[in-house]
Amino acid sequence: DYTIEIKNSNGLRTEKIRYEKTDETKFARVVKVSDSDRKYLLMISNKLPSSVTVRIIDGYDNVIYSQKEEITGDFAKVYNLERFDGSGRFEITDGSGKLQSIGY
Repeated sequence: DYTIEIKNSNGLRTEKIRYEKTDETKFARVVKVSDSDRKYLLMISNKLPSSVTVRIIDGYDNVIYSQKEEITGDFAKVYNLERFDGSGRFEITDGSGKLQSIGY
């Protein structure tokens, strides 16, 4: 716990703050499925139940997929991108707004 005091011409203001470290670190990885032309496996390692938004963006910056996923523990899903040519990226955003961008 921390106590912060702010003193100015209006007087003294005191606030108590509690800091607790939580380990919500998520690690995302995308790999091409070996026996297919355009299928990709998204894997997210996760320790606590949470939600993430998965977006897939093509090489022209068009969003071709966007979905919120509720995950508890590790997560994996195969995405079939056979209708889309070229390169692009996966964007994974967690509940705190942290963004991971992974090219494919």
